[in-house]
Amino acid sequence: MSTPLVTPRPFLIALTLICLCWLTGVAADVARAQQQQLPPVFNEDTAQAIELYRRGEMTAALNALSKVVEEREDDVNAQYYLGLALYSVGELDAARPSFEAVVKLLPEFADAHAKLALPLILNNDAAGALREGRRALELGDRSAEVHYAVGEAHLRQDEAAKALEEAEAALRIRPDMPEALILKSFASYDLKRHHEAAESLERFLKLNPNDEDAETWREQVETWRRFGRTEPEDKHDAPRTTFSPKEVEKKAHLLSRPEPQYSAGARKAGAQGTVVLRAVLSSDGTVKNMYVKRALGYGLTTRAVRAARMIKFEPATIGGRPVSQYIQIEYNFNLY
Repeated sequence: MSTPLVTPRPFLIALTLICLCWLTGVAADVARAQQQQLPPVFNEDTAQAIELYRRGEMTAALNALSKVVEEREDDVNAQYYLGLALYSVGELDAARPSFEAVVKLLPEFADAHAKLALPLILNNDAAGALREGRRALELGDRSAEVHYAVGEAHLRQDEAAKALEEAEAALRIRPDMPEALILKSFASYDLKRHHEAAESLERFLKLNPNDEDAETWREQVETWRRFGRTEPEDKHDAPRTTFSPKEVEKKAHLLSRPEPQYSAGARKAGAQGTVVLRAVLSSDGTVKNMYVKRALGYGLTTRAVRAARMIKFEPATIGGRPVSQYIQIEYNFNLY
């Protein structure tokens, strides 16, 4: 059961990934591969497939690279570019086996470790993402994406201070990186830096006004601003009207709880995880004062919020009188 909204446990962001800014583009990926010295390409089929990727012909590249990998799993060039091609079309989870193969075949290739971190985050493997991100840093990858992945993994492990440090490192490299701005927002709030949390989220919204979760983030900004201005409810409300589940005589009883559906982008990327919300089941029978405690990207957070607003319930009571009750609501998104 939940504690009052004014004393939340640490925020845990599942990957927000509002836009695929992690993907740095074909030219940048090719340059990185050359700098980190992939072995020479001797196979003609592999060379032709890579050229298709470089020209941006992704459907043809995917078909050609998949065929090469099916015939020769140890072709590190084909595996790497297959992973990049899958990234470019948003199939991040499908790219994971390719980057895992590259890491096994070429352990010192920093970019493969960096690219592997993101699908691991999408699959709720924070420890694995942290391992791969740290390894990329050790091998000399100082990209904003690596710092973001390491920070996201730290936040999932309740290490908000470390998460904030990595978010700020990413933003020094790429000041407008959307994922890092979201990460900084949640880490800052967890450290009770309410103004910084709201400011970072506002900056994100200014850069991404049409994001799938924009409506939720705008409400979150207002909530965080309010938290930064007010004292806990039991210090300024007289008499109290909202209670924790332990304080009521009869807890709120849910009558119906609609379930949100996967967004197409989340299903394609293989995003999984849990959206956690805090809210008040009001004495008047409506869901109020909702904010996000744990988020997912690809519009899943907003879908969860919309579903939660449709919950029907009988209010909690004290002495037979309806009262408002705090609640924590969780929605699990799993692909089977």
